[in-house]
Amino acid sequence: MWEFLMWQWPAGEAWQKRLSAFLCSMIEAGAQVAWIGYETAPYADPPSLFDPQYMLGGVFAWRTADGWVGGNLDPDRPLSPASADELLALRAYAAGLADVD
Repeated sequence: MWEFLMWQWPAGEAWQKRLSAFLCSMIEAGAQVAWIGYETAPYADPPSLFDPQYMLGGVFAWRTADGWVGGNLDPDRPLSPASADELLALRAYAAGLADVD
């Protein structure tokens, strides 16, 4: 898990660019799926990663290594977490990456 510290809070388009660059940096570092949540958001370790039963409401923006980008963290709009269907798609994409027997 990476923490993203900001010394100055960007606004509008600068905010979107900063988040996109952050997700890209995680992918470039070798992640297959990068996502943004927040400290108290629902989260689950594998094998329950991205399972809507445990993580619904916990993923707000994401990028996959093959370029699938989703979510919205526009500071001028209400937060809109990933839907159950989007989480299931992320779960399918990440299948096998961190499964636990």
